Amino acid sequence: MATHQIIANADIVLAKQNEQRQVVELLRTQTDEKGNFEIRNIPHGYYRVHIYANGYAVRDMGPYNNLKRFTYDEFEALLSKTASCKGIVKDEKGNAFFGVEVTAREMIGIDGLGYKCPTYPTATTDEQGRFVLTSLPNGFTHIRCRAPSLHQETSILNLYKISSQPLEKPEDIEIVVSGTGLVRGKVIGSDGKPPKRAFIAEIEPKGGNTIGSWGGSMQCKEDGSFEFKGVPLG
Repeated sequence: MATHQIIANADIVLAKQNEQRQVVELLRTQTDEKGNFEIRNIPHGYYRVHIYANGYAVRDMGPYNNLKRFTYDEFEALLSKTASCKGIVKDEKGNAFFGVEVTAREMIGIDGLGYKCPTYPTATTDEQGRFVLTSLPNGFTHIRCRAPSLHQETSILNLYKISSQPLEKPEDIEIVVSGTGLVRGKVIGSDGKPPKRAFIAEIEPKGGNTIGSWGGSMQCKEDGSFEFKGVPLG
């Protein structure tokens, strides 16, 4: 992506989801010395095109669908050198959290376009609350963290710069989290009995939903009860 130089011996994989929703490899080929590749005799189906090359972030180039008719797809695949970032997960008082899953999401390449990976790069915080995310493409990424009974206070919309080159002021990412609460209730009729039809319970922050805010909905149980877990304080 940075130099537009040819990448030889890159692996091109056609992958597909099985009944267990696991992504499995079905066909594979490699690029030649000119960077070209070709896959023929593909069984009818819906596939994802994944590209692997040493030193580059794996890229999901999108779908390939030949369910209805013969199709011929031609595209240019731009790969980015791998990079990493590090940071810490803590609360507002500075207490670190161990065992929190941290994930890079909605990554953007140096071309300003989305860079989708087959799986989200993920790490788990150590005893000091620190994490290192690897195999990221150069560019930018959003970061999300999750653990039972924790809510990410740091905006999930923040963009963090990712570079394989040393930065003048390397950014040590800080993700602030808080505890959560529980909201439960029950829908009943005017006679005090469970409702005779299905109800949907919705929850949103005061002032309404906004981009990046927390909210949700669920179908009430047969007795009209509902329970929201992991609700941010407020």
